Amino acid sequence: MAIFTVAISGGIAAGKTTATEYFSNIGAPILDADIIAKDITTTNKEVINAIANHFGTAVFEANKTLNRAKLRTIIFHDKAAKLWLENLLHPKIQAAIIAKKSQLNSRFCIIALPLINKNSRKIYGIDMICSLISKQDLRIARMVKRDNVKTATAKAIIASQISDVKLNALSDITIINNTDIAALQSNIKQLHKLILQKIK
Repeated sequence: MAIFTVAISGGIAAGKTTATEYFSNIGAPILDADIIAKDITTTNKEVINAIANHFGTAVFEANKTLNRAKLRTIIFHDKAAKLWLENLLHPKIQAAIIAKKSQLNSRFCIIALPLINKNSRKIYGIDMICSLISKQDLRIARMVKRDNVKTATAKAIIASQISDVKLNALSDITIINNTDIAALQSNIKQLHKLILQKIK
């Protein structure tokens, strides 16, 4: 029997981490695209070398580890650079998620995807997409505090991502995260109940 697959998506600082932490705490398998991307850019020598050749040594620390903050600043101000990096990483991220999912033995799993499109359901075998949407000013404030980025960088990152309108159109469920963490957690619990109803 195929594992029931729920994608949790949303732009940066919209609340995906809080949502995935809830499901992780109850023992649900989490396949997080961001974590997998970090692993690939840390351990995959082919990828590391390609990034070094394309962006130069400026995006690496003295110990030759990737400085993700510097790279992020570059790609979210340069559409061509962002597209190049996505073309390098996305096929590898997709393959890793599909491989990890095939090894799971669970009634359902969560895939955390910052980027979704009309092909995502087919690629990952997704049964339900839940999007998290939050006001731009709240997201900017969270990023400035959490990631220590400048407001201009936060705005550029948000502008480069899928719009809330498009994200909502691709989703089965939309959770608005404009208040506090308690309200978000309450909505995530309701999502969990819905998932359990689906897999009865």
